[in-house]
Order: sequence, then C-alpha cells, then structure tokens
Amino acid sequence: MKERRIKRWMLTSLIIGITLVFSGCQSPMEPTAAISDSLPEITPIANITSVSPTAEVQASLEPLVSPIPTPVLEVYKIQGFYDQYGAYRVVGLLKNNTDQFLDNIEVEVTIFDSEGDLLYSDVVYTLLYTLAPGESTPFELLVRDSLSEAQDVFGAAIGFDSSNLERQVIQTRNSVVAIDENGNLHITGELFNNTQDPVQINGLAAAILDKKGGLLTAGDLSAGIQYLDPGEAGPFRVTMLGPVERIPEIGDYQIYIDSEAVPPQDYFDLKFAEPQYYFVDQFDSFHLVGEIANNSERSLTMRVVAAIYNQNGQVLDVASTDLPFSSLESGSMLPYDFKYWGPLNSIPGLVDSATKYSVQWDPNWTYPNNRGTAELSISNETNSVEAGYAIYEGIAVNNSGNILQNAVVIVSIFDPLSSQILAMNYQSYFDELSDGQSFAYRIEVAIEPDLYLENAKVVIVAKGELAE
Repeated sequence: MKERRIKRWMLTSLIIGITLVFSGCQSPMEPTAAISDSLPEITPIANITSVSPTAEVQASLEPLVSPIPTPVLEVYKIQGFYDQYGAYRVVGLLKNNTDQFLDNIEVEVTIFDSEGDLLYSDVVYTLLYTLAPGESTPFELLVRDSLSEAQDVFGAAIGFDSSNLERQVIQTRNSVVAIDENGNLHITGELFNNTQDPVQINGLAAAILDKKGGLLTAGDLSAGIQYLDPGEAGPFRVTMLGPVERIPEIGDYQIYIDSEAVPPQDYFDLKFAEPQYYFVDQFDSFHLVGEIANNSERSLTMRVVAAIYNQNGQVLDVASTDLPFSSLESGSMLPYDFKYWGPLNSIPGLVDSATKYSVQWDPNWTYPNNRGTAELSISNETNSVEAGYAIYEGIAVNNSGNILQNAVVIVSIFDPLSSQILAMNYQSYFDELSDGQSFAYRIEVAIEPDLYLENAKVVIVAKGELAE
C-alpha cells in the first residue's frame, strides 16, 4: 500500500476522460431475480423477463454541456463496507461496452478519507476472467490494513487483453438465497446446459443488491461443477461476506457466468458406491461420506461435488472435495467426506428440510496422471474416542525401497455387516520420505454421536507417491 497526499478532485481530473466512473453513477440494471423480505428464509428464483427501459425525450433546448462519454470498460455501483470480521471491502461491477471479447481485466481501486486524501490504492482482477460484449462482472478488494477513516471509493479499468473465447450462454435454475447466523450470504442453485455443445464454466460470480438497486456485496464460486455435457445439470454455491448492518436492505441478486463451448471431455469409468452415508456430528457439522471406484485403465486425479436438495428440488447447499490421495489408481477405490458446507453448517435446522443428495465427479478437474505409488507399513497402532472423535494414532514407515515425495494415511470406518462406510478422515505428510524413514500420525475422525465402534470395521491405508 502506498499513502499519497493526493486530493480526490485532482485524481478525478486526471483520469475521468479515460475510464473512471463515480460510485454514484448507475448503469441500466441487468435482469434480476426477486428475493422475499422474509429472509433468512430461503426463496426460489423467480422467472426473469428482460425489460428495456424507455423514456420520453423533449428536445426544446440545446444542452449546455457535452455529456461525458461512456467508458469502454464501465465501473459502476462501487461501494465499500466493513465486514463482520472488521476487514474493509470494496465491491463493484464492471461492464464491457466494447464489441470485443475481453479477458485479464484489471481494475484500480482507490480509497479516500473525508478530506479527499488518498488512503489506499490497489489493483484487482474482475471475478469473471472473460467478458463478452455487453456483459458485466463483479470485482472485489479486501483491505487487510486498518482503514477507520475510509469514506469514498472509486474504480477505473486500467488494463485488459482481447480474447477469442466462444461464449455459450447456459441457464440457472432452482436457485435460493440464505443468510446464516454469522451474517454470510449464500446463493445456491444449478447450472443447466441447454445447448448442443459441451460447456466449460470458467467462472461464476454473484452480486447482492439492495432494494434501491445499489450493490451490497459480491463474490465468486465457492463450490460447484465446472463442466457440463449437453442436457446435463450441475450445482453451484457462492458464499459472500456482507455489511451485516444492511442485511434488512437486501433486494435482488444477479448471477454472472463465464462459460464457453469446448470439445467433449474424456469419459472415465468411475462408480460411486451406494448408498452414501450422512450424519450430523456433535458440533452440528453435516457429513456426506462415500467411496468412488476407478474402473478405467488409467490412474486419475479427480474432484467430486455434492449437492443437497429440499422437496421442491431447490439446492440447499453444495460442497466439493478432492480425494485423500492425488492418484486414484486403476481398479482401486478411495473414500471421501463432504464436510465443508456453507448454509448447512451455519443455519440451525436447515438440514431438516433436506430430502435428497447428488454426487458427481467434475470432468474439469478429473484427468489422467502417471504418478507411481508405494504402500507404507503401519506400526504401534492405538485408538480412542474423545469428544465426538474416533482417534487413531501410529507410525507409518517407508519400507518400499524408494524415495517418496509425500505420503497419506487414510482411516475408514465401516459397518461390519453391510460394509457401508460410516466415517473417514486422513492425514497428509508433505515432506520427502527416504527409504526406511517414518513419521507419526494422529487422525481424528468425526463420527455420529451414537455410533457404536466396538464391532466396527476399521481400515487404515498408508501410501506414498514415488519421487520423479
């Protein structure tokens, strides 16, 4: 950060002819979906109809001054606020008024005190990487320094590149908005590829508006699918911090999608074990636990995505997770636990309205790898139960005869009769392991409060990745 004693009016004079737009300037509203005043109740997205504003014009007098031309990259609805953690944030929208596809767009944000002196400036990228002509995207700046004197904020686009992206517009559906007990705002829903081409979602963002159309807050994708075949749907979640004191002013919201037509992704023969197992631990965190098998001929790195729905088909929450080990080898199976949720873990009682789930692997983050692996041996095993966790400790030893560049120990707990997975967790060791070297592990597995472990089947797997 650089502090400069530059008055606000001087800065405005220098760059107003280029791309700067004041926070008070408004751009025509993009189509939005209405939100009920009854928040934090979650509300379905409304049918959206695009309306072009009109106005009567009386040309009785010549204008006294020439209007300021609209910038080719227009910054509008910019505002700053303190979030619930005391950090100062600036959010705004940027519109592409050119006839070209643009990417790598940079916005300079400047913050002034009440005297017009510059307190802080920084450059950020827009939340969507690529914009088609006429499209908008949010941007966001988080200031970690104390800015108790912040008063006014301004933004100007200062850089961009041209793009040859082939835009493919897809639909959103089953969207809802929720506010949790910490003041976070969540927008969840589904993306539906209603086109004839496979689509890659390069980015997704959302903005929350107040009842007068001003911008309250914005954020980008927290979890979701990023590739869809024609006719396929996938869930998404955007979680945002907002000005808590202005929560009652919430009005509309807008979803922004950077999607493009792409060639079909490779298909892999992957199978989820059914059913999944779900529970709420004693800390009120929701877990969806399962296993996935790789029946294809190659080892894979992958990401899996889960969504929870209510009886109306609306998406309550979305979570994503990578597998414990970076390589799911051909013919093998690995467990997973979706536990990093948004509103499900922060809105009491929301899980009671859940009626179904979906689990899918994301082709955008699933690809072959050539990593070799080796088994590690386990010794000095102990286990105990403490405060809602089953705790497993021991020593993992690299006796493979090879140097390993990392290692993972995975603990899975199964029902002894049905072989249904009930819980899992893992610990990663990121340092290089020479032959004969060992490390201690301690893995705390969150379990269902009434889970009886005396007869449970426990499987501990330790593997390392061969050094290249």
